[in-house]
Amino acid sequence: QDKIYQPDQVTKRARILQKPGPSYTDRAREAGVKGTVMLQAVFGADGTVRSVDPISSLSGGLTEEAIRVARMITFVPATIDGRPVSQYIKLEYRFDIY
Repeated sequence: QDKIYQPDQVTKRARILQKPGPSYTDRAREAGVKGTVMLQAVFGADGTVRSVDPISSLSGGLTEEAIRVARMITFVPATIDGRPVSQYIKLEYRFDIY
């Protein structure tokens, strides 16, 4: 298991290429749930999302939906002196009913 770095510890931070948006769940829509899900993820040196943990949650399946789409993010790994490394990253998903 390689070391996981904070964003300020790397030479070049991970760069997100694609961040799919989450869908509103029917359950959350019916309950009128809205707000923000904050997640902490590890973007691996190998280019995979290694873990996703909630920092703040919402009900109605919205936290699970945010985690699901966070796992689908594609990115260029962070580097230290040109060597790919794993980095913690905070992700935010906003849910509003329109």
